[in-house]
Amino acid sequence: MKKICYLHLGFHKTATTSFQLTLQQNRKLLEQDGIYLPKFRGKKQKFSANHSGQIRDIFDEKAQNLWDSSDHTNPAKDQKQQTVQNHCQRFTQLLDQDHDILISGEGMSTMPEQSLIRLKIMVEQHDFLIEPFALVRSPYAFITSALQQTIKNGKYHPLIGLIPGQSIASNQAFKIPSVSKSISTLDRIFGEKMNYIPFKTATNHPGGPVLFLLQQVLQIKQADQYQLINANESKSNVSTRLKNFLNQQHPHADQGRLRSLFKMILLQAEQPKFLLTEKEFDQIESNFNQVKREMKRKLGKSFVEEKITFSSEFSAEETNQLLSQLSQKLYEFAIKG
Repeated sequence: MKKICYLHLGFHKTATTSFQLTLQQNRKLLEQDGIYLPKFRGKKQKFSANHSGQIRDIFDEKAQNLWDSSDHTNPAKDQKQQTVQNHCQRFTQLLDQDHDILISGEGMSTMPEQSLIRLKIMVEQHDFLIEPFALVRSPYAFITSALQQTIKNGKYHPLIGLIPGQSIASNQAFKIPSVSKSISTLDRIFGEKMNYIPFKTATNHPGGPVLFLLQQVLQIKQADQYQLINANESKSNVSTRLKNFLNQQHPHADQGRLRSLFKMILLQAEQPKFLLTEKEFDQIESNFNQVKREMKRKLGKSFVEEKITFSSEFSAEETNQLLSQLSQKLYEFAIKG
């Protein structure tokens, strides 16, 4: 009987971090259930819950000469190559085991096609049957989540405004995020084996998306024994728009003291979630409809069914109040610094 390689390929903003941290937290229980995770070392030499970066490095075309650790005629030239070579060794050790394995990384879905093919070939050569799966958000939900992540990462997006009318100052065409290209790539590589799951199906599960994956995909019978980790880091509508306002002049990832700043300004739990305003949506509606048609054609009707709702625009008075709060907290941070 062949071993199974569960290949979790994403997509972004589908409780991926929560799933990965839950697996990491319950590594021993998972091994008792016969499923092993890679032991890639990440920051501070801790095991990485997200395998995207290591898998990308391992199957990059430039890394192919680093596989054979016994080949002393071609040693690693620097620390980066040594790190990748260590990843290669650990991955080989994983494949040599007589157990089912699980590799998880939403970033793998955007890898070059040839890198994914190399991954597939190597896993299958070690007598594994690959079970690839991905959770997929509906188009509008994915767009709002992806824009929020872009802003959180420190990039300014001109579609998203704070000041009334700011986002409609130009008639430029906005490129909206889509997983359509990744779906086409995964289909070419894995064909009918590729298991796409609507994210709303997972979230409608009584135990949430992580428990859904443990029970329905990994087929773990005693999943209720697992300690579930919730890594929901969604930002509120106000926080996202304030951050984007700052990004326009001072791009900076949402971490450390900047993250603390927004917690001081607003309590996220008391704020509505980030959504587009109706005017913002009007500017991308044509592209949105195209993305929706493509997803429906590729995956089916159930993947595009959703209710589209909007956030309200801030009034001039509300905007002034928010900017006043921001200025006050920035001043306090400057004094403390």
